[in-house]
Amino acid sequence: MDAEDLAAAATDIVVGTVESAEVRRIDISAPSDSTDPVENPTYGAGEEAHDASYVYTVLQLRVEETYKGSRAPGEVIEVKQLGGTFEGEEYLEEGATALSIDSTYALFLMSFDNVPASLLNASQASYIRDANGAFAPVDPRNSIGPEVVRLLS
Repeated sequence: MDAEDLAAAATDIVVGTVESAEVRRIDISAPSDSTDPVENPTYGAGEEAHDASYVYTVLQLRVEETYKGSRAPGEVIEVKQLGGTFEGEEYLEEGATALSIDSTYALFLMSFDNVPASLLNASQASYIRDANGAFAPVDPRNSIGPEVVRLLS
């Protein structure tokens, strides 16, 4: 994926500061009331077939700027990252870097109804802003980082 693909795939591209975080178990399954087996292949399989619960760290991000989407400056949005410590168990997403409270980021997000937004991917969708206002990829393995940083400048 290159920088243009990343931007095109995002529903929201925002700059904001992480104000707080909490760990939650979130069911990300898409509920379907359809009895049509094509539309709902799990119909009749019981509740267990619908369970798509995962542990996420949910960040409260105060939006400062919006490059894409309808998020307003000052709005606080929720952004989820897979993993966190939940009920004494630690859950990790391999290769992911957790975002930090009080840091400012440019994020490429996918928004959904009824659940917090997600980073498009763990490697290429987050850029931290330094004290001089310049952005750098959060993940040093991000191969498109310099290209995205140019777009954000």
